[in-house]
Amino acid sequence: MICPPLLKGQNPSFSHVTTENGLSSNAILTMSQDAAGFMWMGTANGINRFDGRIVKQYLVHSNNQEARSSNNIFCLHTDQDGVLWAGTYGGLLRYSIEKDAFVKISIPGYKGGEVTYIYSDQKKNLWVGSSRGLYLLSADRDSSKIQSFFHDDASPSITNNYIKCIYEDHTGAIWVGTNGGLTQLQHRGSNWQFQQFKHLPSDPNSLSANYITTIMEDAQQGLWFGTLNNGLNKYNYSTGKFVRLLHSSNDPNSIINNNIRQIALDQNGRLWVGTQEGLSIIQPLNMSVLSFQHNPSNKNGLNQNSIYSIYQDAQKSMWIGTYFGGANISFSSNTLFQIIQNNGSSSNLSNNVVSGMVEDSNSDLWIGTEGGGLNRISKKNWNFNRF
Repeated sequence: MICPPLLKGQNPSFSHVTTENGLSSNAILTMSQDAAGFMWMGTANGINRFDGRIVKQYLVHSNNQEARSSNNIFCLHTDQDGVLWAGTYGGLLRYSIEKDAFVKISIPGYKGGEVTYIYSDQKKNLWVGSSRGLYLLSADRDSSKIQSFFHDDASPSITNNYIKCIYEDHTGAIWVGTNGGLTQLQHRGSNWQFQQFKHLPSDPNSLSANYITTIMEDAQQGLWFGTLNNGLNKYNYSTGKFVRLLHSSNDPNSIINNNIRQIALDQNGRLWVGTQEGLSIIQPLNMSVLSFQHNPSNKNGLNQNSIYSIYQDAQKSMWIGTYFGGANISFSSNTLFQIIQNNGSSSNLSNNVVSGMVEDSNSDLWIGTEGGGLNRISKKNWNFNRF
C-alpha cells in the first residue's frame, strides 16, 4: 500500500536535483520561476534552467579569471511582465528569449559592485540593490527616470549601501535590509521619506542585529526580518517594536539556528525559514515551530542543512536551495509516496495484499486485505487497529 506522505504527519518530503541531474553546481543561492514554468537556479557557477526533467546550464560570462567569479549568481527575479533578471559580480543581467542568453544591462549612475538583490513592486518598478547602493528603474524601464539611493550621514537616507534584501509590505512601504540596518521608504508626493531601524543594545524591542538577510510578510500582515546570526524579528506596526525569535539549545521548539538565510510563505500560511543548520517551519497564528535537518537514513528528507534560498512556485511546491546539496523540492501535489506495508509488527498493516479502502466520517482509513483481515488507520496519530 502507498500513501501520500503528509497524511502521516507534518514532515515535508523532498525530491532532489543535484549535479548528478546536470546542475552546474550544488550551491543554489537563488531561484525564480519564469512565465513559461521553467525553474531557474542561480548557483556559485552560473545559472541553470530546469523543466522538470532536463537541466540547461548558462555561464553568464566568459572564461577569464575575473569573469569566472562573475558566474556566482546573487539573485534571480521574474518581474510582472515575465522578464527574468539576474544579479552577479558583473552587474545586472536580463534574459533574452530571442538569444537564449543573458544580456548585461547598463544602469546610468551605477557605482559598480555586485548586484545583490532585485525586486518588483506593485507598480512594476524594478528595485536593484547592489553592494554600493540602491537603484529604482521605472515601470517603463526608461533610463532617464532612474533614481538612486545612497547612505548619507548628513541627511535622511538608507542605513547602509550594501543592500541584502528588498520588500514591499501591504501598505505600499518599501523595506530595505542592509548589512548595517533596516530602512523603510515611503513615497510622499514627489519625495521619499526614510525611517531607519537599528539594533540598540539597551533596547530589547529593537532589531536583534543590523545585518538583515531576508524579509517576508505573513498572511496576517506580520512583517518578519531575518538576521545573519541573531535570529528572527517580527515587527509590530502599532508600536514600532520588534519581537525576537531566537534559537535556544534549551528549547527544542525554538528555531533551528540563528543564521537566517531566507524566509518564504507557503500555501498554508506557514513561514519556511532556511538557516545555516536546517529548516524551521513557523505557524504565525500560534508561533509554533517545527524544525528539520538532514537525516542520512531518510532519502526523502533534506539532503543538506546549509539552506541559502527558498522559493514557492506557481504550483505551490516549495523549492529549497542548499549550498552543498542542490535543490530540494517538496511538491504540493501528492507526487511522492510513502510505502505502508506489513513488517511483522502489530502496529502496522496486517497483510500486503490490499483489496479495498474507504474513509469514514472520522477521517479514519479502513483497509481490507486478503488473508489479513481488516485494518483501521487513524490519520490523527497514525495508529493501526486490526480486526
